[in-house]
Amino acid sequence: EALHLLVSENPDMAQLFGLQSWLPGAYGIKELIAFVQRGTQDEATLDEILAAEEASEAIWALTQSSVDNLEMAVDKGAIDVFADSLESGGSPRLRMWAGVVLKKLLA
Repeated sequence: EALHLLVSENPDMAQLFGLQSWLPGAYGIKELIAFVQRGTQDEATLDEILAAEEASEAIWALTQSSVDNLEMAVDKGAIDVFADSLESGGSPRLRMWAGVVLKKLLA
């Protein structure tokens, strides 16, 4: 949630977050996508589903104002992960965010 609030309507912050994702050992979009993927598995815990929902929202916010972040998300496999989330997501909220993010990634 904090990441979403930091980067919403703040293109400079979104760009900085995306750029640091390229640093070895740094956390970023790739890890957020991994949260989403874990939250869609059949054996996902409630905490993993909630983390996937928040990660989806954060990815949406990061890709709204930065083409670099959008390209990185696509490069890291976000389209397949979010397509899977739409079909078998752990919650209605996760499926909703998956649809919104897919719309952005495929536009």
